[in-house]
Amino acid sequence: MENPAHTLTTILPCNNLDASEAFYARLGFHQPGQPYPGYRILADGKGGHLHLTQAVEGWLVPHQSPFGLYLYTPDVDEYATRFPDEILGPTGAPEDKPWGMYEFALSDPDEHLVRMDGRPGCDKLAGRIRRASHTLILSVFYEPSSSRFQSRPACRRPGVPWAEALAGGVAPR
Repeated sequence: MENPAHTLTTILPCNNLDASEAFYARLGFHQPGQPYPGYRILADGKGGHLHLTQAVEGWLVPHQSPFGLYLYTPDVDEYATRFPDEILGPTGAPEDKPWGMYEFALSDPDEHLVRMDGRPGCDKLAGRIRRASHTLILSVFYEPSSSRFQSRPACRRPGVPWAEALAGGVAPR
């Protein structure tokens, strides 16, 4: 594996660090060392890194998380077997999307959207972004009109659960 010159790692706020760490452990992320108070550093040994931080009380509002994670991996079907009753969307399984991805989506304990792409060649796409067997990407932007951070990966209005939005119950803005 090539060692990249630099990497970008997500710092994800969580209401319950233990619950979030257990969720991401099911995706292969583990803490290689001792936990820090209010902070967890996770890695999967394949190039993926994720930092979890304790959210300030009231900062994460149910059904309004602006955060989304995208994990590119050639093993999407294997990962899907770890979440048989938690996959969002009408099929409850990985599927080919109109935008050219073979993916499924989950909601973590704080309702952050987690998408996984496993279409043939996704490891080449991830390799262009970062030399690793898979890559975790956070897509968040600042919306000046609302003075809030927003995410672009899904069509979800504030107050609408991810499950409903991804099932087609909510049209994009």
